[in-house]
Amino acid sequence: MDTKNPKTLITLAALLAIVAFAVLSAKTTPVVSDKNYTYVGNLVWLNSYEAGLEKARQEQKPVVLYFWATWCKFCKRLHDEVYPDPEVNSLLTERFVLVAINIDRDKEVPPKYGVQYPPAIIFTDENGQVIERVMGYVPRDAFLQYARGALRSYEERRRG
Repeated sequence: MDTKNPKTLITLAALLAIVAFAVLSAKTTPVVSDKNYTYVGNLVWLNSYEAGLEKARQEQKPVVLYFWATWCKFCKRLHDEVYPDPEVNSLLTERFVLVAINIDRDKEVPPKYGVQYPPAIIFTDENGQVIERVMGYVPRDAFLQYARGALRSYEERRRG
């Protein structure tokens, strides 16, 4: 291969760029959504705020409102590092109703909770009343503390 020829160098650079793009693309975890659900972190999230509150009332559980966007780097960290954790995953699926709000699509719900940027995780009761706010990314252990604290507060409210 003639590495002194500019055409060869340009071709080689282009091939390297394509390979790098392919490798990086393969490593990203896409967020998959359909009309009713968002699937991130091995969890199934309702896309509808109203449906989430209704389900929470039926099941007598608190709600996790997860405000996210596809372009959000810290959301991706939650998807890759926090939500897939077995303890986090188990706690969320067993004790909460999960609702994902894409802030680029839903323009009504974020302002109700003062959310201007993602990620934001807001724990509410079945009526949408805030129990706990987590603005921005938090690592696994901090997330578990917030979630457990929200559960305790929710249970205290129901008793008292």
